[in-house]
Amino acid sequence: MKNKRVVASVLFCILLGGGFLVQESPQRKKLPLQLFFEELLFHQDGGYTIFGNKPLSLISYYKNSSGFHSPKHEDFFLSHYQAFSKQYGNPFHSRFYWIKGIEYSNRVVIYIANKKALVDILETNLALFQKAVGPMTADEICSEFLSSETTFSKITRDKRLLGILLGYGEGNCERYQCIQNVLFSFPQNCLLDEKKYNACVKEVEHLSQWPSIASLYPDNPLSPCGLPMFYADPSTEESKDLAKEYVETHKKLIELYSQEDWLDTVLIQLVFKKGS
Repeated sequence: MKNKRVVASVLFCILLGGGFLVQESPQRKKLPLQLFFEELLFHQDGGYTIFGNKPLSLISYYKNSSGFHSPKHEDFFLSHYQAFSKQYGNPFHSRFYWIKGIEYSNRVVIYIANKKALVDILETNLALFQKAVGPMTADEICSEFLSSETTFSKITRDKRLLGILLGYGEGNCERYQCIQNVLFSFPQNCLLDEKKYNACVKEVEHLSQWPSIASLYPDNPLSPCGLPMFYADPSTEESKDLAKEYVETHKKLIELYSQEDWLDTVLIQLVFKKGS
């Protein structure tokens, strides 16, 4: 335990860019960092990317929001995001992980990538991604995704491809794309044809009856950490495997969150480890 704290403290000072000559104490500077990662990893699903095999996580925060979170919560988090970006760079890179925030007029979207898991999922679905970005290897697509605005935009604007990277499962993403296709074709193809109209309505109703992946999770209402939520077909092996994997990572996150020095573990994981 003591050794881990020493390593994390040294790492923290290095990340600050000032070695051991930081005027403000590392413990005091850790507070914004702790609050930043507490939100991303435990209150959102970023922990499944840093400590599991979820290739990518995406977290959106709205400026001056009156949504699910209170405006004060949103502003509080965004202030720590801005401090993190200023101190560590945007994007933040290590050998194994990548964190990037994109600011829009009304929101900030934060992406967290597990590079190894990203390459693995790209390799599994290589032909699909090559249709979007061209004849590249999985490693090349990963590199371009993390460094090229053009490749990043091509992939994130395609809901099916983005869903695959977010760890929702290829089959579930294909089904979601079917819903989008039906909805987009609905106005132009169906309004003047009653038979087509009724068929479209029936198809949308059928496709929209999916339960959340939560139906495959055990009940744990008092857990301080949430599980990834997305629409999924609970009858497929793919969905069952994903649920099982996320539940196992959830156990790790609960155990980590209960430790007083969890931030030290996060810093060491970010810089030195490949993930689970």
